[in-house]
Amino acid sequence: MRSNAAEKASSFLLSMINDMDRRSSLPKILVAGASGHLGQRVVELLHNQGYTNLVAASRTPSKLQHLADLGIQIRRADFNDPGSLPAAFEGIDRLLLISTDELHKPGLRIRQHGNAIDAAKASGVEHIVYTSMPNPDTSFDIPFARDHVATEQALKESDLHHTTLRVSWYAENLLAYLPKIIQAGRWPTVAGDGKIPYVPREDVARVTVATLINETESNTYDITGTAALTIANIAEVVEDVFGRKINVEQIQQHHIANALLNIGISETFVPTVIMTDLNTKAGRFDNVNNVIEQLTGKAPRSLRDFLQANISRFITIP
Repeated sequence: MRSNAAEKASSFLLSMINDMDRRSSLPKILVAGASGHLGQRVVELLHNQGYTNLVAASRTPSKLQHLADLGIQIRRADFNDPGSLPAAFEGIDRLLLISTDELHKPGLRIRQHGNAIDAAKASGVEHIVYTSMPNPDTSFDIPFARDHVATEQALKESDLHHTTLRVSWYAENLLAYLPKIIQAGRWPTVAGDGKIPYVPREDVARVTVATLINETESNTYDITGTAALTIANIAEVVEDVFGRKINVEQIQQHHIANALLNIGISETFVPTVIMTDLNTKAGRFDNVNNVIEQLTGKAPRSLRDFLQANISRFITIP
């Protein structure tokens, strides 16, 4: 008769073998753009969950050394160099295609994304998860919205299974200009009563991981924060969190650039603030749902909680 210790050891070994078989059968996931904020966090979350059939890719693999140190496979994938993509996508089942940061060169992102989709199809990739934006086909005030429209169409024409995540603006975007607003105590805007549901990047990363692992059919999801807020609503939250009075000033459109510059917002970021305001005023961001909670089992963090958790990044309190 086998001893209890022997039976336990045998059971443990069988469990390990079954677990290894399960892991080896998991789809091989490649995260492109893994040196960016979202891509890096998606890789980290997958790794932390014990997902081993994983590749992190970048056009500059040297930026991924910290991921290689964790034992994650690293590959070079440069969407400007289609010749680099067959080797990058070899053996890949699922691809995370994060929209690139080439926002100011008309047509470039469309070519980059098209190169990735074509190579993915040729390499036998089964499913692509793509990060888009809300209402790209009607967001006329966002110059790069047309890039998303073209990419979404390319995905449909590819006949590949794909998940499109139409992600609302990151709460982290506020870091680029909200500190200046808090300091000035003034918020010049052309957003009117339009609303926007800011969503923390961490929650976007979590739902991206969920879709990479679980989605098998083609779907489009709007990814939003917990509440759509007007600028006045956001200013009230800022006052509560930071204890600083914010006067919201509705400015005529032809004066808004100077008003933003006058409170210290950088010249390079002013156009982003204005296009966001105009798209908000047009109602193109005004959508709230519970998709993140449905797909991950956990609701996203509210804007108030995000600001509270990041006070030191927004303001130095004397």
